[in-house]
Amino acid sequence: MLSAHASGTVSSRSPHIVRADSGQYCSSSLENPDRWAYCQFGLDRGASVASLPEAVQKPVTLGERVRAARHALGLSQAQLAGDELTKGFISQVEAGLVRPSLRSLQIIASRLGRSLDYFIGDESLAGAKRRVFHRLAAQAAIERHDWAAVRREASSALALQAQAGERATLLRYLASADAAEGKREQAFERLAEAMSLVDANSDATELAELLHARGVLYVEHGQLAAGAESLEAARDVMEQREITDPRLRARTLVHLGTVYRRLHRTVKALATYELALAVASRSSELRLAAQSYMGVAVALYDAGELDGAIGNYQRALGLLERVSDTTVELSVMQSLATVQFEHGDMNAARETVDRCSERAALAGDVRVGAIVDVLRARITLEEGDSENALRLAESAGARLADLGDHRQQADALRVGAAAAHARGDFGSSDQSYRKAIEILASIEDHPDLSTLAAEYAQKLRARGDLESAFAYPTGRSKRHDELQAAVPPGLLTLLRVPGVGPATARTIYEGLKITTIEELEEAAKDHRLQQLPKIQAKTEENILRSIAALKQRTGRSLLHEARAAATTMVDYLRAETGVVQIAIAGSLRRYKETIGDVDIVVAGDDAAPIFEVFARGPRVERVLARGDTKCSVIVDRGLQIDLRVIPARSFGAALLYFTGSKEHNVRLRGLALRRKLLLNEYGLYRVGAEARGQEIASVTEEEVYAALDMDFIPPELREDRGEVDAARAHALPTLVEVAQIRGDLHTHTNWTDGRDPLADMARRARAKGYAYIAVTDHSPGLGMTNGLSPERIEARLAEAARLNAELAPFRIIVGTEVDIRANGALDYPDQLLAKFDIVSASVHSSFAQTRDQMTARVVGAMRHPLVTALSHPTGRLLEKREPHAVDLDKVIDAAVETGTWIEVNGGPERLDLPDTWIRKAVERGATLATNSDAHAIEELDWMDLAVGTARRGWAAQRNLANVSGLDAMLALRKKR
Repeated sequence: MLSAHASGTVSSRSPHIVRADSGQYCSSSLENPDRWAYCQFGLDRGASVASLPEAVQKPVTLGERVRAARHALGLSQAQLAGDELTKGFISQVEAGLVRPSLRSLQIIASRLGRSLDYFIGDESLAGAKRRVFHRLAAQAAIERHDWAAVRREASSALALQAQAGERATLLRYLASADAAEGKREQAFERLAEAMSLVDANSDATELAELLHARGVLYVEHGQLAAGAESLEAARDVMEQREITDPRLRARTLVHLGTVYRRLHRTVKALATYELALAVASRSSELRLAAQSYMGVAVALYDAGELDGAIGNYQRALGLLERVSDTTVELSVMQSLATVQFEHGDMNAARETVDRCSERAALAGDVRVGAIVDVLRARITLEEGDSENALRLAESAGARLADLGDHRQQADALRVGAAAAHARGDFGSSDQSYRKAIEILASIEDHPDLSTLAAEYAQKLRARGDLESAFAYPTGRSKRHDELQAAVPPGLLTLLRVPGVGPATARTIYEGLKITTIEELEEAAKDHRLQQLPKIQAKTEENILRSIAALKQRTGRSLLHEARAAATTMVDYLRAETGVVQIAIAGSLRRYKETIGDVDIVVAGDDAAPIFEVFARGPRVERVLARGDTKCSVIVDRGLQIDLRVIPARSFGAALLYFTGSKEHNVRLRGLALRRKLLLNEYGLYRVGAEARGQEIASVTEEEVYAALDMDFIPPELREDRGEVDAARAHALPTLVEVAQIRGDLHTHTNWTDGRDPLADMARRARAKGYAYIAVTDHSPGLGMTNGLSPERIEARLAEAARLNAELAPFRIIVGTEVDIRANGALDYPDQLLAKFDIVSASVHSSFAQTRDQMTARVVGAMRHPLVTALSHPTGRLLEKREPHAVDLDKVIDAAVETGTWIEVNGGPERLDLPDTWIRKAVERGATLATNSDAHAIEELDWMDLAVGTARRGWAAQRNLANVSGLDAMLALRKKR
């Protein structure tokens, strides 16, 4: 159709319009209504105005319809025109002098809130043009977030026989509406259908749009790795097809940078944001450029580079001022002031707060004004003016309460509480803290709740109110409480039994009114469960076995959790007290697979000041006990940490004593007594000399062992499993060390269920000093891991080859963790397995098979000529899942016979093969491989746990495959 600006021209001699598709002149409706009807609507020449559809007769012309709708809304022609059109153009449309193009008509319809049918009714407008109008209307509805209109317009366009490419676009629009309304699965289905319609060659831009939309949808639902993969694909399509749409490129890069930042890949996030900034700047997309600066700022803030964050927030502000986006501008000002405050630049923070307050006042934004006053109160408090800080916080809090913004009201209460506490008004402080905690506890899973509760508890401890600090709750999720209240307590109890799912639990609860595990066990033993629907004898047997396993669980901490808490505390004590000799002892030092309490030993002459610092330590929830030489605290997760302060001259003896194990210490003390010596935590003495402090040895552990005519025994061996006799006979093995490991042979990337990309995993491995890393992503049998298809295997091979050229001499070994199916078959055919340098076979399903079935399944896989190693042989998950029934003696024999390596898995929940079986494997000559099973770059550090477990099993360097260089390690594989 025609527009006065482009498609048609107005004659200077008479009110005629050139019809673009025929070149004919059409007279106006005043001169010749029949002729006008033909030109405007394509009607037959013989048709009269009376024969037009009724919708067109009332009023007759499109222009009259525009005028009527405009008058109904009270809009002037200038207001209707807005920025995109002109007042003169609207005047010509209403006078019937021009026919608006579909794009112009869509703008007019959108502003007037009318549909296409209002303007053209049942006129015989060509289907393609009508379809384009609906598509443009759907696009405009997306921009204003009118999801009902998106569905209506996109569905109307789809009904008009859209071609494949246009259909894909319309499905994408509908997917946007689905996502906005929480219909995630439907959105994914629409996008999948759309992508099936797109030709990558002719519809590359639409393909990029779809990949971008899918990536954003993944990210919005927490699937960051999948989101990154889809956004990267969109970026790659645009680069390969040379798509020049700067807005799409910049949007994709901004989203991708945000995903990288949330995945803690700060370097990639910064690089991506900077690329987005370059694209947006070249195309004058100022809003996207501002978003890029904001992304860079947040990434730098996360990395602790506050100066850089401040500079980029300021650049974003400069651009937002040019585009007059007050809402985002105010948000950036708040962020900038907060960073300036944390940076300690109070003058700059106050200046930014003042600017933000002025802008909020001009915009009439009362809410932002109140939020800014909370920040102003925080600055004022930091400057020591608690009285004015309290006044500001209380005033802002009252305004936020009136506005119903309870999240921000809680922040105001928090600042006011801190100000009242600083003034010594503890009653008001307590009241404000408790009110803030109450507000946050009513908001589902608010991330600041635990932090606020901890801050309040710290204030209570600081003024000596330890009882209140311990007793005051840290708050819980309101939604969690509501759901828990709706579920009968007996159901939750039954669900603690492994293998009893929700349906089975409800059947048992409703059928037999069972509410405890003891009642469940009794019913199973009496075979009453079999009387219930869908519960058979096998189910009853499995429930009894699960209950027996549940009773054996200890509630102990996993090794990595305890180690993290202990290391944090040791670093804190070393920094705050200046102690020189401090060490972790106990089962944690021995790398036992689960930990009860953490033991720390410190050398010092005065325990009291050390205990004062200890009681205020990180994550300390309460002090259990405090004596002259020992203090015990509880930290988060309920973990107990015991600190012992020992004179420096006794440090070695104390470390030996408190490392244990109890059985090891009993053997040592018995050995000492036979020599008429006494061994305790203070030293080794001649009997009777301990009272006089005349120790034979005490300063170091080595000194104590030497005085007993023994070699030093590594902590991992101190379990009284023959280590004392071996040390006396000078026959202890030289245990493998982490520094001897040349590579990790079991890792995962975001190609399957890992978090980080192959390049990041490889670079971290190289930084650890490894010569190689085997990337063993999953086969497809375990659906939840997004296993590799044959096509994706080829793509990953290509990526590994490219990275190997870049990282040489470091080597990425392309491997797989292939599932051993329930029938014993491997999840890939031999022609695919042959593509991998390392094939690690694992059981991930059908754990309830009998001992004979499971053993045959595992040993059969080990006999396959292409299987290099058996991963996590028992399948156990510590404190969660018992080992599956497998004959490990036969597994070890098969390993020796076939040359299959047995993994020592360092995953904290696995630590599998267990240490006692490692020793048997070592004694029989099996080859081991210590691996991290890392699914993220930081988990590569779990190699330490794998090596610690191997050391507990008496493994030496010669017993491991991955202590060898690349060529030597590959040569150790079984012959293919």
